[in-house]
Amino acid sequence: MISLMNRLADVHFKKEASGRLVFVPFTQRGKCYFVDSITDEETIRAFVSMYRIPSALISILMTPIVMVPALILEDYGQLPPRVHRLRVAIGISGYFWLILLALELMLWFVYRAMVPGLTSSLHQVAPEIKAALRAIPAQQHGQRRVMLLCILAVLIVLGTALVVLTGYSK
Repeated sequence: MISLMNRLADVHFKKEASGRLVFVPFTQRGKCYFVDSITDEETIRAFVSMYRIPSALISILMTPIVMVPALILEDYGQLPPRVHRLRVAIGISGYFWLILLALELMLWFVYRAMVPGLTSSLHQVAPEIKAALRAIPAQQHGQRRVMLLCILAVLIVLGTALVVLTGYSK
């Protein structure tokens, strides 16, 4: 579990060709900063973890919280027309999605407001170094393509199964 939490923070750090550590707070197209001291790195990693870990947990935990009330209401709601059950189920799920969105936005605004103060003592990375950071090795590019194709295939199979299963219900 700890290694997973460290990976969430590692996404924001890259190594430059000369070996210097670069902090990428938002995207590689935006501002990036050199992290020269270990204390700065630890401080930034702790801060990024404080943002990324709750954000990931909210996303993971809210998905069943959104679906379960809708499924229970759909199955056991006992409202006579099916349309009314679906409307209420969608309304309940929509309410929980709004809570999810509000929590995620709150975390994002706090993170975005804290980054300038955290990086005020760091040196900004030059554009040519950022371009070198963006370069993706060919092997990693191929792995991304395979991963995207697998995700697309799974979504197509799930969509087809959903259409077939709902098409035959009476």
